[in-house]
Amino acid sequence: MAGFGDGALEALYQKSLLSHTRAQLLHLLCVYTAAVLLLALIHLSEPDLILLLSSLEAALSLILQAVLLARPSLSRFVIYATVQLLVLTSVFLYPSAHSALLPAVLSIFAIYALLPLKLQHAIAISVLLSVSQLAALIFFASTLTINQFLASGLIHLWTHFIGFYASSTRDRISRGAFLRARNAFTAEERAIQENTKLTDLLSTAVPPHLIHGIREHFTKTPPTLYTEHYSQVTIVYGRLIGLEEIFAQCSPQDGARLLNEFNSRIDQIAKKCSCLRLQSDGILVVAGLPNITDEHTRNAITFAIDLHALVKSFCDSTTAELGLRCGIESGSISAGIVGITKWHYDIIGSSLDEAINIERTATQCGIFLAENAKRQIESDEFTVEKCERNWCIIPQGRSNLPSSILFPNLRRYSLVTVPQAVNRLLQTIASTSDSLLKTNALPGRRKKKMEKLLSVGDKLEDKRDQGKSLMHSCTLRFRNPEMEAAFHTQLDQWFIPALAISIFFLVVYGVYHVLVLPRQIATLVLIVVALAAMFIILLILYINYFQNFCHFITRTAIGHSTAILLILALLFICGIVNTFSCPQKSDLADSSECYVVHYSLLSCAIWMLATVVFIRFSAMVLLCALLIAFLLYSLHVFVTHPMLYIGYSQITQSHHVEWELLVGLLTLIALIFLQARRNERILRLEFMSKLKVMPYIFIF
Repeated sequence: MAGFGDGALEALYQKSLLSHTRAQLLHLLCVYTAAVLLLALIHLSEPDLILLLSSLEAALSLILQAVLLARPSLSRFVIYATVQLLVLTSVFLYPSAHSALLPAVLSIFAIYALLPLKLQHAIAISVLLSVSQLAALIFFASTLTINQFLASGLIHLWTHFIGFYASSTRDRISRGAFLRARNAFTAEERAIQENTKLTDLLSTAVPPHLIHGIREHFTKTPPTLYTEHYSQVTIVYGRLIGLEEIFAQCSPQDGARLLNEFNSRIDQIAKKCSCLRLQSDGILVVAGLPNITDEHTRNAITFAIDLHALVKSFCDSTTAELGLRCGIESGSISAGIVGITKWHYDIIGSSLDEAINIERTATQCGIFLAENAKRQIESDEFTVEKCERNWCIIPQGRSNLPSSILFPNLRRYSLVTVPQAVNRLLQTIASTSDSLLKTNALPGRRKKKMEKLLSVGDKLEDKRDQGKSLMHSCTLRFRNPEMEAAFHTQLDQWFIPALAISIFFLVVYGVYHVLVLPRQIATLVLIVVALAAMFIILLILYINYFQNFCHFITRTAIGHSTAILLILALLFICGIVNTFSCPQKSDLADSSECYVVHYSLLSCAIWMLATVVFIRFSAMVLLCALLIAFLLYSLHVFVTHPMLYIGYSQITQSHHVEWELLVGLLTLIALIFLQARRNERILRLEFMSKLKVMPYIFIF
């Protein structure tokens, strides 16, 4: 089976497939253990080699389950060990001749449909098993007609065909679901990134507490109705004195980079001091908005002192003459979004006007405090001096700003000009940032890509667990009725291929019955009727006149299930009529069609395998249909034709052959149910990824 062209993507898919095969493998080993224990129980009354081998195989199966539960990393080893166990079970039964036919069918189907082997490996193992079983049948069968040998070969061919179809279909839907889930995750990540970009863009114009409300009304009305009133805040309005002269001496590129560095560091200081910075021609910061606090004045003064330390660090690094002049005032303000198209967040109030006026009327650089703001702080908390009609804050000691916010303190050279010093400072900052990026970077694109894929895989795991909670654990139906109804409106793209295979099945079924079961005209008539029904259904699907009926059987749960059950019932009736037409006596001749009783129940096994092709059929409904068929064939064993089985057991000296066959059919039912349930889960998870309930969810 062709894989993904991207090696990293294929590796992630194989990892996910192996991870989710563990549960399937545990279920398979549980079914196998139950089957061999029942087989051992059948032979318990008369102990023989089969009892010993069955007990040993059950013990080995339990050991593999324990290994899988204790060491999930050994899943690959357990898979290959399971294959060997299935093959050895069939080989050990080769001396039983016809009794080894059904176990071989079970092993082949399990290898194809339930184990994550490469298709070429599954084909090689299964073909070798079929050839060896047919060869053993020739050597060990006491009576073997050419028709029986051909019928046995036909059973193997049908099992290979169904197994190949099940394996290729599983791979197709698994890869499709994996890609859809991955793409959904990628789209979700892209949406998150775009959402982050939009949030960052909005945060430059409005404070964070208004972003959510604005985004909800983005497409409805211009956000002009957001107004708030704060009775007590502190405002800092400042300017960097001398910055224009520095820009005039620097190149435009260095000027822009320097302005960005200042803006970035001022924003960090505002965030550190629990203040909100607003757009303005100067440096405008508000403390106590939107979170009301009694510490607003203290936070505002701390911001101003830290800003003074930032300016001082720049002067120490470049020898440039740059000063800070700011005014601080406390009082009430009104805040809101102004503008219709080019809107922004702004504040108005007398306290803002006073802070601006203090800054503009100051004759020297410094941090100036209005009388109202002075009354909000403790007398010994900051060093304050009277300066004309305001108060001046005197910064004391070293700043508490981290070194990452302050400009790096470079060694100064007396012959370096201010533009050169600024350029050297910017280069130092850039080189420091580059070194940090290189330290945190992964070596190589491919490794980055693999890490990203693995992170997506981890998210798939989490989302998949969330997806399972949306489905009923037993029936796999969605807990949301609307989601369940929407799932069934999806077109069943496997329905028409299943119809085509059903037509082919009727041909195989007819040949099989001609070879080893009584030739009844009624069977031929039923096959013709079933073929006619198949062609009519196919015709209806392609004629526009029957569009409503086509919609009913392909896009509704009841119609889809009813159509499939009708088809399966027609196929089933074609075989069971011939099976029940066998003579009801124990002294049949060796050449009689019904002498070897295995072929009667193998007729049911062939039909059961045909049910696998209906991929979107509910696993629970399929299980009920298979159990009903099992009960009907049990009537053939215990009610209508018990003498056939008793006579065959006495003549061949086999031990309770009817019980062995029924255990084999029950095992086949369990395997088909596991396969159908896995497919249904994948399809439902893929549907959820379409709805973006879980991108992905993905899979197995």
